[in-house]
Amino acid sequence: MMLAPARNRAAQDFRTTSMVSQERKDRRKRAVREEIIDAARDIMLREGYSALSMRRIAEAIGYAPSTLYLYFRDREEIANELSLLGYKAFRDYLEPSTGDADPWARLCALAKAYQRFASEYPETYRLIFMGEPKFVQAISSKRVEPTSADGQWVLEQVGAAFVQLKSSARLNTERPPHLLAETMWLSLHGIVSMKIFYPDFPMSAPDALLDAMLEGFRHGILKPATHGAR
Repeated sequence: MMLAPARNRAAQDFRTTSMVSQERKDRRKRAVREEIIDAARDIMLREGYSALSMRRIAEAIGYAPSTLYLYFRDREEIANELSLLGYKAFRDYLEPSTGDADPWARLCALAKAYQRFASEYPETYRLIFMGEPKFVQAISSKRVEPTSADGQWVLEQVGAAFVQLKSSARLNTERPPHLLAETMWLSLHGIVSMKIFYPDFPMSAPDALLDAMLEGFRHGILKPATHGAR
């Protein structure tokens, strides 16, 4: 009569052991994926996408090249993963700056957060927005997942703010909101990318350039009564 409880305990112990074993395997798998991604990022930042190969990554982390194929199909899939992670980090950093109900104040906060991200994480910014053509082609390829919506998020946020300004009759221009959004984004990108690519170039500080850009936009596209204190 005492055998049934014993069998139940044995079965429970087996299930527990199996679960623990699976958790360890999952942790190990995540750890190896992270090693692969980190090594690929280092290679790309030092030598560019052209230098990236499964063999080079394997050598960097001490695995056989065949092991990498258990985690990724090819280097294009690894490049896509790097892109997705970078865009997610970018969006997570900027998202808290989008809470202001006033669209112009929101644009200013978003622009300043954008500049701070590029200053604090220049390698990530360079990877996702300043990649060499072959890298851009790889992450846009049909062979890998489409680029995350996080990559379009900032332009959508800027565009939505300009749509709100237009709908509330605060713009003094007939240019479409999407064109204004693209112009502002390209202006931002120019400021931060110049600092990343040519850090010793004799130019004003990025903060000063950003303030001047925002002032130019404010006086150029907003009706005077809508300027406010920002």
